[in-house]
Amino acid sequence: MYRQGIIKIVGLMTLIVLMGVQWSCTSESLEKEQEAVSRALNVKVSSRGSHNEVIILGEDSLIVNRLRRHFELPFSPLGPIEPVITVYAPKDINNDLKRFRQIIILRKREDPEFMPGLSSLTDTMPYDCRIVTLRDVWSKPQWVYVVLLPDEVDDACIEHISSRLVPTIDSIEMKHLQRVVAKSHRAKEIEVLLERQLGLKTTIPINFSVARKSDSIIWLRSDEADMVHSLVFARLRSAHFPKTQQEFIVLREGVMRFIQGALPGDYVITDTILEFSQRKNLLVVRGLWRMKKQFMGGLFVSYVMKLPDNSIIYMEGFLYAPGEEKRFKIRWLEAILRNTSLANE
Repeated sequence: MYRQGIIKIVGLMTLIVLMGVQWSCTSESLEKEQEAVSRALNVKVSSRGSHNEVIILGEDSLIVNRLRRHFELPFSPLGPIEPVITVYAPKDINNDLKRFRQIIILRKREDPEFMPGLSSLTDTMPYDCRIVTLRDVWSKPQWVYVVLLPDEVDDACIEHISSRLVPTIDSIEMKHLQRVVAKSHRAKEIEVLLERQLGLKTTIPINFSVARKSDSIIWLRSDEADMVHSLVFARLRSAHFPKTQQEFIVLREGVMRFIQGALPGDYVITDTILEFSQRKNLLVVRGLWRMKKQFMGGLFVSYVMKLPDNSIIYMEGFLYAPGEEKRFKIRWLEAILRNTSLANE
């Protein structure tokens, strides 16, 4: 009996070890198996890729590099050098790379095996830097841009491609980020406060808390190690809608005096305007901020809306992240602003 008990214990231990090995192998190959099943069922797997990343695939590396320089312009004058769009230029595209959300393919001739159905498109379109956009080719959501190149690719062709695809990719990635923010865990008490007090409806991630509030201004803050993310929402009933950069600075600093620093009389001021874009009753401004009495600053993005009753909605996200990459962080704040609307709409 004793011997049989030992045998049972050894057998059980062996089974457990084998199950552990099998589970390890399964976890490592699970994603590949899911992809194989998805292909067999003709179901698209989820795409991947970080914010504003794109793959450029082309046979001519010189053309790829020329185009890459137009995509990888500096995003911010602060901190580490970050490109507007991060470009990967592999020699070929494997199954893993096919799951990227944004892929650019440069073609000088038809290749039906590479892109099923492309031959029917290229037959009717000349190779003059035309851009064919295909959706959800290998994964979902996904955008594949097939650029039909002429025999001689000049600077005008490169400029044509980049001037169309850079804003397109940036816009698609922002909408993707807005969906991510909308599905995040929410600080519902803050959302109720914004709606009740300022008449604004939005989605506030749960890591934000109220730093300071008044009847017309609410300052939200999220601290993460040495980084600070801030959101400011204000409803101004007697303010002038700014038409110039100087008028905007006056409006902004009137609001940002509410954001007090550690020293008496210290508050956030405007350092540099990097972008000033007005469309009818909406003004979008990007720039650099700093504290009036301290050596600290960062990026900001502001949205100013003029309402039918001539009141002003002022919204801003500003970031303090010394030495850190800032592209994704400030775009994340902007996605929250873009998700904001009037509660009665």
